Amino acid sequence: MISLSEESVLIIYAALGIVLGLTLERGRICFVSAFRDVFMFKNPWLLNGILISIGSTAIATGVLSDYLGIRPIMLGTSWLVIIGGLIFGLGVSLAGACTSGMLFRIPEGYVANLLELVGFSAGILLWAEFLEVPLSHLYSSPISIYSIVGLRPDVYSLLTGAVFIIAGLYLSRFVPKKTPTKSESQARWTLDPRRAWDPRLAGLILAGIVVVMFIVTPTSLLGFTAPYATLGAWTLSAVGVTMRSVPWVGQGYLGVYPLLVLTICGFVGAALGAGAGRNFRVRIPKSKTRLIQGAVGGLLAGFGAGVGLGCNIGNFFVGFGERMDLAAVLFAPGLILGIYLGFKIDSILVARDFKKIESRTLSKKSVSH
Repeated sequence: MISLSEESVLIIYAALGIVLGLTLERGRICFVSAFRDVFMFKNPWLLNGILISIGSTAIATGVLSDYLGIRPIMLGTSWLVIIGGLIFGLGVSLAGACTSGMLFRIPEGYVANLLELVGFSAGILLWAEFLEVPLSHLYSSPISIYSIVGLRPDVYSLLTGAVFIIAGLYLSRFVPKKTPTKSESQARWTLDPRRAWDPRLAGLILAGIVVVMFIVTPTSLLGFTAPYATLGAWTLSAVGVTMRSVPWVGQGYLGVYPLLVLTICGFVGAALGAGAGRNFRVRIPKSKTRLIQGAVGGLLAGFGAGVGLGCNIGNFFVGFGERMDLAAVLFAPGLILGIYLGFKIDSILVARDFKKIESRTLSKKSVSH
C-alpha cells in the first residue's frame, strides 16, 4: 500500500476527477442511457463499454488485492438493498440520468438534471436524517460472493472479470452497423477531447481511474452518493439548517475528503469535455413535466441510494468490479427493473405531452383560419 500525505491524496484525486469527468462526458457513460438504448433500440453500444469496464476493474483489483494483501471494503446485506435498487433505478430513469450521467449532463447545460441533483441530495439526506438509524438493524454483516462459492478472492475476481469482458465483447456484435445513432456514429477510438470517445475506450479509462484510486486509498472506492449528499448538506448549512449528526452524514461528510474533491473536479472535467466538443448549451425542456420528473426522480433516486447502500456506481459498478459482495448481486436486479419501469412510465408521459402539444397546435391553426 502506498503511504501518501493527505494533501498528496487530494491532489491525485483532483487530477483523477478531471480525467473522470472528461471520460464520462466524451464517452457518454450513463447507465440509464445504456439500458434505455437496449430497451428501445436493441442497441448495446453503451452497455458493452460499461461491462468491459467492470470486467477490467475486477481483474486488476483481484491481482492488486492479492499483491497488496488487502480486500476492498464491502457493504452490508439485506432484502432492503433490492428495494433500494428498484427505487433508485425508477428515480434515475424518470429523471433521465444516473449519478454518473448527472456528473456530465449538468455541465452540458441540462436544467432537468440539475434539478435531479437537487432532488437526489434531498432524498439521500432525508434518508440519512430520519431512516438510517431506525433501519440499520435490518442490515446484516457483509457477505462476499467468493466465500459463498468457495473460491479464493483473486480467482473469483479473475473469473468475474472474464465473464463481464466476454459479455461486453459479445454484445458488441449486436451494435447496429448501418443505422447508428448520431452520438454512436461520431464515437471513435481517440483521446481527442473534440471528438466523441468510443464507450469501450471510455470504459477502460474508467477502470484505470478506479484501480488508481484503490492503490492510493484502498478503503475509498468510487461512488457519488456521499459527495452529492455533502453538496446538499453544504447548501443547507449555508441557509442555516443543521442536520442531526448521524453515522452516514456526520462531520466527516461535511468536510473536504478525497471522494468529494474527485466529484467536484469531475464536474470541471465534464465541463472541459463539453466545451471542447462544443456540446454545451442551456437545455430547458419545453414541457414542465420534464422539470418535475427531474426533481421527483432525483428525490426517489437519492432515497433509493440510501436504502440500497449506494448508487449505480457505488454499488453496481464497484460491487461487481471490486467488492465482490452480495449487496451488488441484490442491488442489480432492482436497478435494472427500476430503470425499465421508469422507461415505461416515461414513455406514457412523453406520449401524453405530445398529444397536448399536438392539440394546442391544431387549436392555433383552427383559430388562425
